[in-house]
Amino acid sequence: MAAMKNKPFADKCGVSEGVIRKIIRGEGAKDVTLEKIATANGKQLSWFYCEDVDELDVWGDKAEYGHIKGKLDPAVKSELMRQTSEILDSDTIYRSAIIPNIKAFHHGVKEVAKMGKLENDMNEIKQMMTQVLEQNRVLSERLGIIEFEKKRVGDDL
Repeated sequence: MAAMKNKPFADKCGVSEGVIRKIIRGEGAKDVTLEKIATANGKQLSWFYCEDVDELDVWGDKAEYGHIKGKLDPAVKSELMRQTSEILDSDTIYRSAIIPNIKAFHHGVKEVAKMGKLENDMNEIKQMMTQVLEQNRVLSERLGIIEFEKKRVGDDL
C-alpha cells in the first residue's frame, strides 16, 4: 500500500479514503471492508492478519512446528488447539477470519480422505479388471482350440 496514495488505493478497493486512513492508523475496519480491500488486491482476508505471508509455514514442515514423521508433536498440537480456542472465544475480527479457514481446511481433510478411499477402490477395480482380462484371454484361447478341433473333426467326416 505504501507505493500508492490513499485516494487511488481507496478507489481501487471501493472504499472511502477515510476508511483507508483509519486502517493505516490502526483503528481497524469491518471484515466486509477488509474483504473488499483484499479482493481488490488479489488477496484473501488472511492477508491482513499475517505480517509476512511468504514466511508462513503453509505446509507445516518447519522444525519449530514439531513434525515427527508427518505427525504433529502432541505438545505442539495441544498448544495450537489452545490458541485456536482462544481465538474462537475472542470477540475480535480474528475470530471471523479463522472460522471460514477452519471450515475450509476441515472440508479439505475430508475430501482428501474420500480421495484416498476412491484411489483404493480404483486399485481394486484395476486388479479385478486384470483378472477378468486374463480369464478372457484364456477363454479365447480355449475357444480357438475348440473351433480348430471342430473344424478338424468336421473335415475328417
